[in-house]
Amino acid sequence: MACDFWHDLIGSRTECAIDYGPEKGYFLGGQNAGYKDVIDSFAYATETTALVAATLAVARELPAGVNSGLKGYTGGGWNASYLSEIDGLTFIVETALNPAATLGVARYYLAGVNSSSNGYFMGGYTGAYSTEIDGINFSSDTAINPAAVCGVQRSRSAGFNSSLAGYAACGYYGPGQLNSVDKLIFLTETCALIAATLSVARNSVAGVNSDTKGYVLGGDAGGGAGTWIDGVAFATDTAIDPAAVLPSSMSNGGSNNSTIRGYIANFADIQGIQFDTEAAVNPAAALSLSRQGMTGFQSGNIL
Repeated sequence: MACDFWHDLIGSRTECAIDYGPEKGYFLGGQNAGYKDVIDSFAYATETTALVAATLAVARELPAGVNSGLKGYTGGGWNASYLSEIDGLTFIVETALNPAATLGVARYYLAGVNSSSNGYFMGGYTGAYSTEIDGINFSSDTAINPAAVCGVQRSRSAGFNSSLAGYAACGYYGPGQLNSVDKLIFLTETCALIAATLSVARNSVAGVNSDTKGYVLGGDAGGGAGTWIDGVAFATDTAIDPAAVLPSSMSNGGSNNSTIRGYIANFADIQGIQFDTEAAVNPAAALSLSRQGMTGFQSGNIL
């Protein structure tokens, strides 16, 4: 849905953001000379950033992000220990939220995906590489823990989703880099590897999606951060490999997307991809605080 519909329903704005869909993306947490609780907003229509007054309940790096139409949630992370914390932001007033719910397994380097009703956190690292899938129900802010697990142990993966399924792509598992993709079907809460593999096996990647494709941005293939962009076409679950690359190397970045562009942020820089042309974009905006290991989500809808 291209309209930022929930604002219209409650009367706080009358126009419809047809071009951009969600009004804003958010980059949360991270680490740079200490763990951070800060939240930056990124207005899609103007590609400008602002520091949000609200902060996360727990300063940390390497959580994952999911969102409903009304709220965004961060799950897990690291702050001198593995965390099961779930906190986040209520979009319309940009105030902090901190539900009582926690993850079933404390971990970091996990991937976040969401349906219209639930947010799911896939894989991660607990001191061992994990196949765990757990999460939160949006309507009740209560924890969920499906029986499904990832098809392989994975950490440092990218999460993205269609309206029907969530995907965890690439990552790291003990012996080395991964290029495999797990698919979680929302209706049945079942998960399995798809046949497609991505063009470059790597970890510390970020995920964004249009309504037809998911993209994996940046990462580390074992020799440092890179500029790769590849992904999955949802209709066929086949791999895609656009010609575009990021303007500069990025890994351990946070990500979010409007309906027309996907973005990754690392340190203070923001880059991304234009979905219709699959060309790289490089907004002039910078984050308020330079940091790495953030997460991200967007307001307005699940895509």
